[in-house]
Amino acid sequence: MSDNLKARSPSAKGMRVLEQKRVPMNLIVSNKDTHGNKARFKGLSNVKVSEYAALITNGNYCPEYYIPPVVVKEGNKYRLIAGGHRHQGHVEAGATHFYCAIVEFYACEEKSAAYWERSYQGTENKRDEYEVAKNNRTTEDTVSVIVSMIEDDLINDDDESIKGAIEDQGYGRKSDTGKNIFFAVQHMVGNSSGVPRILTANEAKIEALQLEDRNTKVIARLMKDNSGKDADYDKRLTTKIVNEMREHNMDIQAMIHFTAMSAEEILLARGVKRGLLEREFNNYVKPFYDYWTSGEMKDRVSVGFFQQLEKDRVVQ
Repeated sequence: MSDNLKARSPSAKGMRVLEQKRVPMNLIVSNKDTHGNKARFKGLSNVKVSEYAALITNGNYCPEYYIPPVVVKEGNKYRLIAGGHRHQGHVEAGATHFYCAIVEFYACEEKSAAYWERSYQGTENKRDEYEVAKNNRTTEDTVSVIVSMIEDDLINDDDESIKGAIEDQGYGRKSDTGKNIFFAVQHMVGNSSGVPRILTANEAKIEALQLEDRNTKVIARLMKDNSGKDADYDKRLTTKIVNEMREHNMDIQAMIHFTAMSAEEILLARGVKRGLLEREFNNYVKPFYDYWTSGEMKDRVSVGFFQQLEKDRVVQ
């Protein structure tokens, strides 16, 4: 442990730190073994574990630099709450002791100690001070945490309870991410009636590929303006369509997925989006063509450059 670096401490609502110290590795009960960390939807990253193990083996691991892993003392054992990558890195490096924060969780704001413990698992990886690039939480991780809260009766499955948990995870309930998490949780717990299905960009691309055949090219695009008019994304989609038409003679199917919208908003946005190609033509393509073919654009419009290079002439 460095003599020149002040150790950092974790902090969170519903949690107090009792002490920070090195604990024998054989006293740590890993949440990897108990499947106790609901915030790891896909489990631990082997790459991150190996990075920590290499630091420890080479003597370059400085525990005070990090917000320490969190454990809860239970009898003579310490149950790991957060810090699975670092703990497994210690296992792989053959370390004998593990520097961590011993904490206790307590009830507050009408929510149980167990709720705040689960909440901490979901929020501890949004910090950005790690030397090893952290394995950032994903929205899937957050959904997993909230669903587990419902399954374990830490919260109810009503809208307000879910939205409150989303806020405790650090997302605004009215933000795009917060809305998408809310819809995903509803689907996961079976409250999907009238709730739109939300895809990630990667999921939309995968579904688009599944829709393609030898005669049809499918383009997937996510849109999020509930007016149905996404000024920037509409132009990108139109440009993509034109480029695809230049490259091949296949039919083109543009598949649009609306994100962070209610079912009612999606229906309204779809109605507007159906006029996308005609609107882009009338608003931009036709006026450009008319100005260009008439010669007016050449006469009235020029392209110049600001002075940036040593020999540039200053435009008066």
